[in-house]
Amino acid sequence: MHHSALKKAAICAAVVAIAASVCGAAAAEATRHYDIMEFDRPAEGRDVAFNAWLDEQYIPALLAVPGVVTAQRLHIDRGQTPDGPPYVTIFGVETADLDATRATIAQRARNIPQTDAVDTASTITAIFSPLGPTVMAKDLPGISPPAPVPGKTELRTYYLFAHLNVAEGHDEEFNTFYNETHRPDVLRNPGMVWGARSKLVAIEPAGTVFPGYLAAYEFQSYDLDGSIAEVIRRLRTGITRPFPKGSFGKGVLNFYLSPIGPVRHAK
Repeated sequence: MHHSALKKAAICAAVVAIAASVCGAAAAEATRHYDIMEFDRPAEGRDVAFNAWLDEQYIPALLAVPGVVTAQRLHIDRGQTPDGPPYVTIFGVETADLDATRATIAQRARNIPQTDAVDTASTITAIFSPLGPTVMAKDLPGISPPAPVPGKTELRTYYLFAHLNVAEGHDEEFNTFYNETHRPDVLRNPGMVWGARSKLVAIEPAGTVFPGYLAAYEFQSYDLDGSIAEVIRRLRTGITRPFPKGSFGKGVLNFYLSPIGPVRHAK
């Protein structure tokens, strides 16, 4: 082969390699993470059967769906909707086609043994897409460890879910303030571990009214009620700084939750 032909072949090979790299990057970018959050309630007097069905039938079946990577069960210990479903299951999903993955999940759910232990009329499914990276409390100045409580020695993990709405036309102002001011302020509550934000992208049943933004925090505490009281104190006294006037929307839901077992991973 002549030198010019060798050079041309090398250039072609380089172009093919670059094209493959670009296509691979585009495919990777097309795959996004979502959190599918299911709020459920046991049928009256069926708590044992409800939990067994979720743990032994429902969650394993959904973890076998391509793209479903994790499952975590939580119990709502305190919340602003005391009559709402007390259990939450969060499925972490990695997919380039959310609708197709949801359809596969629905089909898989129909194919497993069904149960009357779930109060299906009260089930709500909310799907969230992350807004930026998770922020670790340890990376911020002014953080503090869990506050000691006399007579209590068990340090437990909890979560705070703050479901929020933004006033119309104030999204940019709200999000900037939340990221730069409010989240760091919340993470300075004693025992905070991390904080992450996401946005609602789908809700079932259709027409369900649900706040459009979610801020999730993990924290450790010896006494949940004491930690909640401290969060409220900091809000009322301005240590956790208030949102710009007019940016905050109506329809806030705050939940304090505890994990039921470890995070489960797809095999």
